[in-house]
Amino acid sequence: MTCVKWVQTEPISGTKDDASTRHHIVSGGADGTVRVWLIDLNSNEDAEVRSIWKQIAMLEVHSAPITSVTVGYAASDSLMLVTTAGDFEATIWTRDNNKNISMGQDSWLMSQRMNFGTKIPQCSAIGVTPDGSCTLIALGFADNNVRIFSKSASINHEYNLSCTLSGHQNWVRSVDFVNIGTSRMLLASGGQDKHIRLWSIELEAVSYTHLTLPTNREV
Repeated sequence: MTCVKWVQTEPISGTKDDASTRHHIVSGGADGTVRVWLIDLNSNEDAEVRSIWKQIAMLEVHSAPITSVTVGYAASDSLMLVTTAGDFEATIWTRDNNKNISMGQDSWLMSQRMNFGTKIPQCSAIGVTPDGSCTLIALGFADNNVRIFSKSASINHEYNLSCTLSGHQNWVRSVDFVNIGTSRMLLASGGQDKHIRLWSIELEAVSYTHLTLPTNREV
């Protein structure tokens, strides 16, 4: 395994399940596959079987080791999965919006594959604008840059490149979003250059596909 992420899920509608009884992990492997694992503490099986994690999905995604997996909710409230790998690609997956459907093999749909030529994406993050109108994906690369892609919740289109952030002097190893108030986001990026950079994202009221990134702060 090269990376793992817990999945924050909601209770399954119409059942007695709650968030404390069903837990999921998504893992990425050196074989280029992404796997979804489930433990159900509320199942009818005996205690010994209930304590075993089960693989419920295997996505044959990449032709090189996975570098990151990120799971989160898009602005449309659908659960999404972003993967990156050493084959210079990133993929975006969505789960059926029906709350009753599991995270098994048939529930995942690849909605977009992005190829970056000779640039290896190392890490990923998902963010939703404060008003919920747009989903952002940040990818950190081995070319020392961060690229942000955006998609409006009201328009059915692919994620488009909004901006490229330069400043790190070595590979970008980690990225993460946080919302500040009603019109601002911060993106933190950590690099192999031993620095963290904080990027202030000012979101225009007219269109959330246009991002103004006037400053970054080095930590």
